[in-house]
Amino acid sequence: MGALAALVAGSAPRIRGSPPRCCDPAALMSRRDVRREADTLRAMKRYRCAACDHIYDPSEGDPNSGVPPGTPFENLLESWTCPDCGAMKSDFLPMDE
Repeated sequence: MGALAALVAGSAPRIRGSPPRCCDPAALMSRRDVRREADTLRAMKRYRCAACDHIYDPSEGDPNSGVPPGTPFENLLESWTCPDCGAMKSDFLPMDE
């Protein structure tokens, strides 16, 4: 069997460092993309509750309220409340970092 036929048949050896055949290469993030996403998360502002000092950190989100990690404070619903004391979103102040 030739190399091309083996590749098409799926029996060709995997090239070292290449993704497994089961993965869609287009869906995999490059290291540059991962670093860019991490930099974006670090750049997002954290907010502190004026009532109880709870800190909303976008990199963590608020899983108990269904807010996934990576959600900027600005994208939280206006009905979102502090998970510790129930204060309104408008009671949070941006942190100087």
